[in-house]
Amino acid sequence: MTDWSGIAVIAPAWTPVAARLVSRGREMANSLGCYLRVVTEAAHVAEAGAAGADEVLTSDDICAGKLDPWIRSATPEALLLEDTPHCARIAGRLAGIFVAPILAGVVSVDFDLNERLLLMRIETFGGRQLEEWAAIPEAKPVFALVKAERLPEPMPGYGREPEVRPLS
Repeated sequence: MTDWSGIAVIAPAWTPVAARLVSRGREMANSLGCYLRVVTEAAHVAEAGAAGADEVLTSDDICAGKLDPWIRSATPEALLLEDTPHCARIAGRLAGIFVAPILAGVVSVDFDLNERLLLMRIETFGGRQLEEWAAIPEAKPVFALVKAERLPEPMPGYGREPEVRPLS
């Protein structure tokens, strides 16, 4: 049985919204006492470190084919991606490979620390209602496509000098 642990943020295109997602990932990693890994382009290592990444994996072509072997070795329990068409294609392919849950349109993401469940909130009925979903504990990894523009601005003080290596 695989020991899934840790948080990963997949940010193929670095944007201010990606920084919010990494900052939220940092908060979650702090509460779980785990590592935060970020996959992004090599040009954005400093920004990922400033937002709180412990490790940055770099590639100019971030795709499911490259992420699959890395996920198998790093075993992050939750992968957060920005809710964009490109990220949805990546997450969809990976969720199919891993037979893992994926939820799109997430406006808030957190962990239940007692059960170690990823908690996700989505808006329904045109944003008039919030639904909360908890990932099934046995289903790992979990993929969340987050509307990161809804997350708060990155918190100051999360900056790190991340380990950097290429995504093979």
